[in-house]
Amino acid sequence: MPEESSVTATFVAETPIGFTPPLAGDWLAHCKLGLAYKSRRQFLAALEQFDLALALNPASSMAHMDRANMLCELGRLQDALASYESALRIDSRNALAHANYAIALRFVGCYSAAIASFDQALALGAPAPVVLANRGATLGEMRRFDDALADLRAAQALAPDFALAHWNEALIHLARGDLTRGWEKYEWRWHYEELGLIFPRRVQPVWSGAPADLHGKRLLVWAEQGAGDALQFCRYLPLLIPEAATVILQAPSELCEVLRSIDARLIVVSQTDPLPAFDLHFPLLSLPRVLRTTPQSIPAQVPYLRADPNKVLEWGQRLAIPADRAGVGLVWSGSTAHRNDHVRSLALGPYLAQLRELLRLPANWIGLQRDVRESDQAALSLLGLRNVGTDFADFSDTAAVIASLDLVITVDTAVAHLAGAMGRPVWILLPFAADWRWLADREDTPWYPSARLFRQVEPGAWPGLLAGVHAALAQELSSRDDLHLPAPADLRDFWKAGA
Repeated sequence: MPEESSVTATFVAETPIGFTPPLAGDWLAHCKLGLAYKSRRQFLAALEQFDLALALNPASSMAHMDRANMLCELGRLQDALASYESALRIDSRNALAHANYAIALRFVGCYSAAIASFDQALALGAPAPVVLANRGATLGEMRRFDDALADLRAAQALAPDFALAHWNEALIHLARGDLTRGWEKYEWRWHYEELGLIFPRRVQPVWSGAPADLHGKRLLVWAEQGAGDALQFCRYLPLLIPEAATVILQAPSELCEVLRSIDARLIVVSQTDPLPAFDLHFPLLSLPRVLRTTPQSIPAQVPYLRADPNKVLEWGQRLAIPADRAGVGLVWSGSTAHRNDHVRSLALGPYLAQLRELLRLPANWIGLQRDVRESDQAALSLLGLRNVGTDFADFSDTAAVIASLDLVITVDTAVAHLAGAMGRPVWILLPFAADWRWLADREDTPWYPSARLFRQVEPGAWPGLLAGVHAALAQELSSRDDLHLPAPADLRDFWKAGA
């Protein structure tokens, strides 16, 4: 899911992309052109312009800050911190630089330093609603939830329609388990442009949320965010199918095959395919709100997703996991498009020693990583891990392999949701500032009864987390011959017949 935006620091309002090319020595024009590129999310082009501006005028605090903003957008956080520090060395009273520096500090987990920089920004006159909204988000990640809400409500008092403050409040309520207030505030996502979500304009009306209004109607439910969100919240569709004449789910193409296992009556179409006729439509992640979900009423009847038996057989033969060994799947990174990916994903290189120890445990280890980053290639070779994820065509292959394994160990990415939705044992490795859906300070989750959560005890503390996983898995393996659990009921007879 997208993360909260950084403070926008601009000193021109809107500069058209056709802005006259800068004259030689015109550093300010390069800055303005950079901001124009930024407004169109052309971050590399913007960064080039700020570099040109600084080459002409290295004493511009604002140019250093704008360059740092672009580096943040590109995920180059350490470089961004250095640029913010350059801006502040030149002008220690640059309020926006303090505010943006605080956000970069937050992103790398330096929370106390971030709070101090937010405070300095406020003292110097930075826009209070924006600073308070971002400071509130930081306090939430520090689990200081009451302080976070105080900041966010103060921001809303100053700017009642400021979407970032309402969105951040939604995430705090959800993380605390106050789902009723959280889902209401979550509707502000449509007003927070930085998330990049678009509520489609259609001729057909939006469903009211009342079950009675579905009678005799064809309802289109559309997935609006990432693959993990679609896998987590598709659990609500079986509640709608008895009420409507037809329920149609529009989802990413890589999910369509596995999503069809929800219910034979559900029509699943790709986001790239023409839509069938429908009468009403509704966004998937608004279903928990209209269905009045609380932690006690989360639909958690698993499995609600199942693997294709033919693919299970094919992958089982291909994997050839010995009967006397537990099959354990491993996923270490998610999509780089996720704003929080640098926090949730586990780079292999820095943790080779801990990962080697983990993989020495007597299990049959299988990598489920679909996209192996170039930075992980060398470490993966050194680990000697057999990775079959690069052969997956879509999530139906992932599901078939998960069905063939005894345990999946994964960072917070779509595979965690798929394994949980299938009711398979899954251990989820969470950063210190974990996503709201995993709640706070729990080792279990009401969303997935088969999941166990392992959390960092402080930002970036992967070694301690991996040591905990190693100890837990060693205990599991020593307490029984293997981790093998009964196969899902709908596959048992198939496997027996194919044996």
